Amino acid sequence: MESQLSLFARECLERTLLAMEKVSQASELHAVLAAVVSVSSSMLNSGKLLVAGNGGSAADAQHL
Repeated sequence: MESQLSLFARECLERTLLAMEKVSQASELHAVLAAVVSVSSSMLNSGKLLVAGNGGSAADAQHL
């Protein structure tokens, strides 16, 4: 019998895999690549990338 922690970890990994599969689809991948080009272009031209969040999202934003 799996522990609560093991079940939680498995569910998180399954959600992550589903998200990765969705992003790898052509339409989603195009949007990700467009964002990469936009951010890269800005940074190469002395621009900025401003990120924000509230609570856990703010902590996630700090990791960029």
